[in-house]
Amino acid sequence: MMFGIITGNLNSAFIIALSFDDLGNVSTNGELGQSISSRAAHSQNKLWGRLLCRLLDKIDKGHCNRALTAKDQNLK
Repeated sequence: MMFGIITGNLNSAFIIALSFDDLGNVSTNGELGQSISSRAAHSQNKLWGRLLCRLLDKIDKGHCNRALTAKDQNLK
């Protein structure tokens, strides 16, 4: 991913980042193709979902709300 960033191939770096996100989500019993952000946004009734969304929203305001409406992440 760093090589893609350094060489200016940001599309490749973004795809690798999404792959890491998918790997983390699937390894914790999530669905393939759903981001951790989307899964957390759909799991706001659980403590881990609320905490992760709070953290993500501090880093990027509105992150979980956007994850809920992103057509390529919204599997539920």
